[in-house]
Amino acid sequence: MKRETLRKRIEKDLNNQLKVKKIVGNLAVVRLTNMPAILTEIAYIDSKDAEWLKNNNFIKDIAAVYARGVAKYLDLPFKIVTANKEDPKVAEHDISKVSDWEKATLNGYLDGTRPGAPITREEIAVVINRLRRNLLEK
Repeated sequence: MKRETLRKRIEKDLNNQLKVKKIVGNLAVVRLTNMPAILTEIAYIDSKDAEWLKNNNFIKDIAAVYARGVAKYLDLPFKIVTANKEDPKVAEHDISKVSDWEKATLNGYLDGTRPGAPITREEIAVVINRLRRNLLEK
């Protein structure tokens, strides 16, 4: 049956690292959809699984397993992507020195909030206008 495709893919790809249980139920979240649907759980918050959930490679592997399962279900080709790369390390910041962020805030270009967040187009327009105004005043 096609609904078993993803569960079987998970079992095969994870080589029984996790317990995969087949539970069939009359669940509204699955039953009341207008498309094929399954409900899955990966890992439980206990001592062993909690450690797996902190591992970025494990999370990437699980995502790849799901992608392969869905691709197989839809009879689509699947491109194998390796997930063994560690996330790049963030450069350490010397808190005794004034950072570029602080300088830009002190100069009035930035408002000092959300230093780690992506900048929006609206925010970049504000920064450009502040820079332009500052350069024209000199």
